[in-house]
Amino acid sequence: MRRTHFMVCASIIKALTSESMSLNGVVMHMNLNRRLARLCISELVTSQFVSVEGVGAVRYQATEKGVDWCNRYSAVIAELRRI
Repeated sequence: MRRTHFMVCASIIKALTSESMSLNGVVMHMNLNRRLARLCISELVTSQFVSVEGVGAVRYQATEKGVDWCNRYSAVIAELRRI
């Protein structure tokens, strides 16, 4: 099954809750291409679901707002699968 945009964003947030990662770390961890990872992370940063750490070596970390959204999204998906 092809992952939707929301699935990819939720998976990125989940990955960033346990540890901060660079863009390359997200690409490798999620098995994404760089363009898609950059697009999703940019949207997540704009939405304040992910924060940016560092200046030269940028790393990303999930915010409390992002974790809350991810939990709500996961609950909705779980409910839809039960139908």
